[in-house]
Amino acid sequence: MVDEIPTADNIVLQKFEDGRYCSGLLANRYQIFESTFYEGQYTIFDHKTQEIIRKKNGEYFELFNSVQAAEQYIGVDANSVPALTNKRGEKKRGVTVKTAATKKTNSVPKMAAKVSTKTRGESPLGYLKSLIKANSDMSDHDIAKMVQEKYPECKYNHSMVKYNRKKMAG
Repeated sequence: MVDEIPTADNIVLQKFEDGRYCSGLLANRYQIFESTFYEGQYTIFDHKTQEIIRKKNGEYFELFNSVQAAEQYIGVDANSVPALTNKRGEKKRGVTVKTAATKKTNSVPKMAAKVSTKTRGESPLGYLKSLIKANSDMSDHDIAKMVQEKYPECKYNHSMVKYNRKKMAG
């Protein structure tokens, strides 16, 4: 069944049978998924590149605490899109859109870097590095705690502080 293979021009929408959240097609290319691995976290799948959106450095998936945060990141309201159905072969703006029910597996989809839409300003990493420079005698746990207090959505822990302290030492 060649027409079942997802490509940039043949979008196969995902639908999870395990009850996890999965949006419809957003902006003719994205779907928001509830993470299998991180409870209460959401990722964005880009059907044009066939990959989950990654952080700017490309090492980790971009995770969001809510569907609204993911919507804001891509600039699309998921409530404006009809509910996902099991209809196959639905046509949308010249692109074939299909749905595929997926079972929960431990496999991870292919990933790649995403073009950043991040605005300029202070970041958790920048704040972490400034704390390391200014307070070199503080423990890794204390610096990580300060970063998490200023940026509650940040998942940095003491190992991230230790890594950056080592990296900055050269």
